[in-house]
Amino acid sequence: MEIALVLGLLIVAIILFATEKFSVDLITVGLLIILTSLGILTPAEAFKGFGSDFIIMLASIFVVSGAMQKAGILEIIGDKFIKIPKKRLKWLPTYIMSTVGFTSAFMNNTTVTAMYVAPVVSMCRKLRISPSKILMPVAFASILGGTCTVIGTSTNIAVNAYLGKNGYATFGMFDFTLIGFVMMVIGIVFMATIGVRLLPGKKEVNMVKELEQKHYFTEVLVKPNSVMVNQKVRDTLLSTSGFKILNIIRDKQNMMANGYSSIEENDILLLEGNIEDLLRMKQSLGLDIYSEALAPGDMITDDIKIVEIFVTPTNDFLGQTIREAQFKRRFGLLVMAINREGQTLSDKIGDTEIKIGDRLLIQGPAVNIEYRRKRGDFTVLQEYNFAAPKTKEMHC
Repeated sequence: MEIALVLGLLIVAIILFATEKFSVDLITVGLLIILTSLGILTPAEAFKGFGSDFIIMLASIFVVSGAMQKAGILEIIGDKFIKIPKKRLKWLPTYIMSTVGFTSAFMNNTTVTAMYVAPVVSMCRKLRISPSKILMPVAFASILGGTCTVIGTSTNIAVNAYLGKNGYATFGMFDFTLIGFVMMVIGIVFMATIGVRLLPGKKEVNMVKELEQKHYFTEVLVKPNSVMVNQKVRDTLLSTSGFKILNIIRDKQNMMANGYSSIEENDILLLEGNIEDLLRMKQSLGLDIYSEALAPGDMITDDIKIVEIFVTPTNDFLGQTIREAQFKRRFGLLVMAINREGQTLSDKIGDTEIKIGDRLLIQGPAVNIEYRRKRGDFTVLQEYNFAAPKTKEMHC
């Protein structure tokens, strides 16, 4: 009976892992609780794994990885690669693979890959190289580098722990470094000569341009007789009619708007929505169109920036929807669009679940963005810079 229960739970776990409806750690802890509640595992057996050398070593590696990421070491490495002369750019995959392989020999290879993705993508954009030409070599290098030492991969650590637990001689730190190093060199040479020619040169999607094509941005003036005066943003007819009130300009101060922001007379509202609906509603709401259609660059000031961030496994909002993550309340930032697997999502993204590898287009105060970047909360891929916005003119 116990075997049937364990097999049944195993099948359920595999299905849940495949559907990705719940996080891996939540499923694993849930199974542990069920097995303990059913008496299949004793409490001592259930907690025994948390004290194993394997778990402690993995946890330590993740701590070191996080420290390296927050210290900005990878950004320094990326800056060095950007300064490579153009005539030597053909060797860029070799340089990067060697760096990643060396790092992966002393850290968990999955973590190393996740750490290098954002700096590599940012570097490729600055050098105008397709990221697909570099990211796959990065993945291969992290795997090959992990074969050089015992702590290079979680698999090596697990096997070594099993050997020690069962009375066998364990591996030393560098016992198989030689064969691992040879494999890594062969892999790097192959990618630098043949493999790089087989990689696709996919063109990157510019989220700002796609957003500009799909959506209409404009500014409206709230007249003294407007019905919106003293209303909260979330209670206005604009919000309930599908418009997004992005910013409020009051006394020449540009502020991010949220659902609880109060609207006052003579405020200038930055809107995203349908122009036909706006023209139909502006008179009844007591609004004047303050400017013609705006480009995303018109939303940028010295205080307000638009950046693109990369979602990594360490982000605490992973698996949540944009609405659940509460970007405006927690970070004071607005998610304008999401790019996933080359497709830009910008309609009703509040209910879109955030996944690893997503690129989020964020608008918000420059101080907030810089603070979160330095804390390691966000991995910024790119900051968008545009020409100075045009002078606004009143249109009634």
